[in-house]
Amino acid sequence: MDIEIDCSQLKVGTVIAYKMRPGEMPTHPQEKEWHGKIIKTAFGTEHSANLVWIESLDEGYKGLTKSVLLEQIIRIEGKRMYIVLFSFFRPRLF
Repeated sequence: MDIEIDCSQLKVGTVIAYKMRPGEMPTHPQEKEWHGKIIKTAFGTEHSANLVWIESLDEGYKGLTKSVLLEQIIRIEGKRMYIVLFSFFRPRLF
């Protein structure tokens, strides 16, 4: 399944869902989704693949870091939404 990911949405702090690479030998590769928060991006560098570095959010793996290729990303999780009620109120994060 090829999903087109907009690299401009992949910023530090963004949460993504991804699948493991076959070389990582996942037990159920088609079923399990993994989740992580982006801590670093590496796009379009001459001598490396397009990838992000994430901090795992999954139970039992929280806090671990790893690289994720763009091809592994299946979804960008819910985006932050700012709502300004009136100009004299500070924006609130929901």
